[in-house]
Amino acid sequence: MLLDLRGDVEGAADVINRTEAARSQLQALSRTISDVEIRRAVDDLERKFTDLEINLVELRSTGRGQDGVRWGAKLYSKLTYLANGLASNDYRPTDQQRDVHRGLQAQLRQHQSGLTDLVNRDVARLNEILRTNKLKPVEVPAAKKAGS
Repeated sequence: MLLDLRGDVEGAADVINRTEAARSQLQALSRTISDVEIRRAVDDLERKFTDLEINLVELRSTGRGQDGVRWGAKLYSKLTYLANGLASNDYRPTDQQRDVHRGLQAQLRQHQSGLTDLVNRDVARLNEILRTNKLKPVEVPAAKKAGS
């Protein structure tokens, strides 16, 4: 189960990293584009990436002690918390831990699929607009293979 959790944590980190790469490009593009319609499309897409990422990691964290009280743990934190709990004892996983893991895996698959949909549909659509206007397209890194 710990090996599965390691793969899940890596999968969540991959979604976060790919989303951050896309958001960074979109934010830079938004600052440099003068066309209002294109900027609106860029900002809308950046918001979609933010909406996806905020399910995986808390983007509002300030680094102060109250952050954990203000906002609940997101998927990445839940996966690492479960892994740390399992790694800290010598007993087999409980039925409850297995159930929680299955639920977290389902959430991860949903977010991975959401990112794939964003890239295949929304980024592709925006890139077509950007190419038509002779602007550099947004490049979202490919998903890393598990275990690499």
